[in-house]
Formats: sequence, structure tokens, C-alpha cells
Amino acid sequence: MTVTVKVDDAGTLLAELLARVEAGEEIILSRGGEPVARMTAFAELLPATGDHRSAMDEILAARAELAPTTAGEIDHWKKMGRR
Repeated sequence: MTVTVKVDDAGTLLAELLARVEAGEEIILSRGGEPVARMTAFAELLPATGDHRSAMDEILAARAELAPTTAGEIDHWKKMGRR
């Protein structure tokens, strides 16, 4: 089951929201009626084995295949944010 909660309310409800996520619910956080984040149980993000180290190894292997970010790209992204 998915529940939507306003970001402003999430802070005061955090303990309750975490308990609901641990029970299998998915929580969508919204600001101004637009979804901005999703809370889901961490175990759902892991491989079926639930092996955290294995998941981390997969992430690191995928990152190793990416080209390094250049200073020029970072500068370009900063300028894009100022528009």
C-alpha cells in the first residue's frame, strides 16, 4: 500500500512513518502536491539474498565503468542551476 504525506508533516510523524515502512508500506513525500521522495524498506533495494556487501559490490562495479566527471562538466552544471 502506498501513502502520500506532506513533507511538512513528515518530520513530526517520522517514527510512525518508519514503522509503517518497516511493515511493508511505501510512503511518498510531497511538497505542494508534487511527489519529491519515496520511503521504502531498505531490504527491497537489495538483491534477493539480502546480502548488503553483494549489493555494494554491484554498485561499485557499475560506478567503476563510468567516465570520471571533469571540472568543466561540474562548472557547466553549476551554471545550469543559476538559470
